[in-house]
Amino acid sequence: AMCLSSERTFELHVKYVRFLFDHYDQRMVNVDMPDGFGSRVCRCDDCRAQFTPERGRGGGTSDYVWGYIDRVAREVYRSHPDRMVSGLAYSSYLQPPEKIERMSPNLAIIHAMWRSNNHDPETEAFQRGIREAWLPRLPSGEWYTYDYFLHSRQQRRGRPTFFPRRIAKELRALKGISPGDTIEIFNALDWEAEAYHPFAISHLNLYVTSRLWWDADLDLNALLDEYATLYYGPARDAIRALIEHGEQTWPNMQNDPEPIARALELIESAQAAVEPGSVYARRVDVLATYMEPLYALRGQLSRSREDVPRSRMLPTRTLARRTLDGRLDDENYWPPVQTRRLVDVETGDPVPGERRTWFRHFHTDDEIYFGIHCPEPDMANLDLDPTHGDYVEILFETSTHSFYRLRINPTGLVADADHRDGVENTDWDSEAEVAVHRGENYWSVEVRIPIAGPDHREVNPWSGVDGRRPSTIFPWHFNVGRQRVRDGRVERTAYSPTGTQEFEVPEHFAELWAR
Repeated sequence: AMCLSSERTFELHVKYVRFLFDHYDQRMVNVDMPDGFGSRVCRCDDCRAQFTPERGRGGGTSDYVWGYIDRVAREVYRSHPDRMVSGLAYSSYLQPPEKIERMSPNLAIIHAMWRSNNHDPETEAFQRGIREAWLPRLPSGEWYTYDYFLHSRQQRRGRPTFFPRRIAKELRALKGISPGDTIEIFNALDWEAEAYHPFAISHLNLYVTSRLWWDADLDLNALLDEYATLYYGPARDAIRALIEHGEQTWPNMQNDPEPIARALELIESAQAAVEPGSVYARRVDVLATYMEPLYALRGQLSRSREDVPRSRMLPTRTLARRTLDGRLDDENYWPPVQTRRLVDVETGDPVPGERRTWFRHFHTDDEIYFGIHCPEPDMANLDLDPTHGDYVEILFETSTHSFYRLRINPTGLVADADHRDGVENTDWDSEAEVAVHRGENYWSVEVRIPIAGPDHREVNPWSGVDGRRPSTIFPWHFNVGRQRVRDGRVERTAYSPTGTQEFEVPEHFAELWAR
């Protein structure tokens, strides 16, 4: 971590800024911290003495970070009083410092925020409060916004995330205060990874923003009417209704199938209103393709899932890919955190400690890993019958497909099945890599499941996992179960109890999402 108490850090930073001024004629240089700095701060005694965790949200490192940025700005001001430096009001230093009454006269502030989230009155008031707290301390009066239009990212796409009224309200409030915005829209990888256009939704938000930069007092209703008429032609009314519906309900679509159903009805109406093959049809189809994940999400949300566990899957800490061996004692792969334990599948009651099964999981960009540990006091009598004996199951419903099953017994025999539409297809191949290890008083399983991507089943329905990596908006649902057979007695445990002796009950699958 960069130590902001270090004199050497300060000297090099000042030298770097002056170099950019002198050799590249820069008018403004950003002297902010690296992204993610708030969670990786230096913790030497001098730095920790400047932390203010009692300030809570957005203020824990404000005096620490802004004390340093202001010091750099003042030093640079001595040699270049006609140039500006900037820093972001961001993360744990979103709030202004308490120990500096007036910032350096050459400092500009860039407020990092999600303008779209101002649909929530509490969030809107918080963001306004940040601005009101900063401006009296800012002699330069230069206030910018760094906004995130990232709703089109792969893990978020689907919802019609329109927010023109939020944009208009905020830009009118900034009139006479801010010279402009920086807007982060998407990553180039998003464009290449899936057959959808990342600007399908966001281009309207960008259009409204750019028009209001020129005149914040434009009649927004007239602007939206003009846009829908000129861009979508005969689909004007349906698209105009979709924009209004999207702005009012997109935050609720993560949990409620009803606004999703209305959004899909409107886009289907738009498709029906245009002549096939026309330019308007192509424009509507871009929007419809972007919204396709909503069909699967509506199906998931329509299931009655109450009081199921939620499991957050962390990204891998693995430094290099390795061959699986079934052992879970490699802490590079299986750090001892977030262990999930299985309970009686029917009642939810705990099981005795010598048979208490647990599992862990993590993900990479395109793979999901499960590690399952099965304590077994009677290893000599494992029942190896592939259908009726000892085994573990991983069942999962992806963001686009319901549902898949992997059954693995102590010999490493794998029985895959696709249960799409309630029909078991045992010819399907998950393409998972599986390894089993048998110890003195336990057996354990490692599973690596590749994710083939959305619409994969249309290309190859016989192998591969259809879907995208789980996210907060488009989660997967899953269960992990174990069957243990001894002396004719069957014991079944699961992560999420189903209320029956069966594992394959999607309504009781737990929610799985990835950071």
